[in-house]
Amino acid sequence: MALITTTVGRTLGNLDDARMWRPLAIGIFGSAVLMGLLWWLAVGWIDATGLTGISWLDATISYAGDFAVVVISAWLLFVPITSAVMGMLIDDVAEVVEARSYPGLPPAKGAGFWPSLASGLRFGLFALFLNILVLPLYFVPVLNLVLFVCLNGVLLSREYFEMAALRRMSPADAKAMRLRHRSLLFIHGAAVSFLFAIPFVNLTAPIISAAIFTHLFTLIREREARELRRP
Repeated sequence: MALITTTVGRTLGNLDDARMWRPLAIGIFGSAVLMGLLWWLAVGWIDATGLTGISWLDATISYAGDFAVVVISAWLLFVPITSAVMGMLIDDVAEVVEARSYPGLPPAKGAGFWPSLASGLRFGLFALFLNILVLPLYFVPVLNLVLFVCLNGVLLSREYFEMAALRRMSPADAKAMRLRHRSLLFIHGAAVSFLFAIPFVNLTAPIISAAIFTHLFTLIREREARELRRP
């Protein structure tokens, strides 16, 4: 609990940095464009499909389908899409966090644009698949929120931690560290998943998540280094 208080507190202290505005703006714009495109394609397909041949009934189905597409896709797609976009911006956010909170760190090699993008896309597709798989359960009150937080808590903790870790270590080392601390990572992932469920706040959730997991990775790495130095 002390560690999550530290990571959240330091993240909030980083958000007033003007260098955060660029990735925030790009993340919001990129996510909005992708969400809008998918909505347009899905709604257009529903509107163009005459299921019964009866005009008034097809119109009713179309309106209901349009509403369902918007609501369900907003619930299902926001985490995968914003996290895929965030794969392109992780270095920008991490550099601000490290410069503000850990100025003594040596320069990171960075995860690289294309590997980060590929990782983000893989995560986005995997997260979308899992959320679609449990879609019927999202219609059960209370359970839907618990499921959303737990499922995306696991997914977000894995993806955001590894994106932060890959800037400074090999994929094998990043995975090993993630597995050693998976309970701690899940707590952070579940916490940030609440942000993704809150309208308007969720627009800032990817940036906040990237900053939180950059802090978490750095603090875990520092703690493990201290433990190795103990006699």
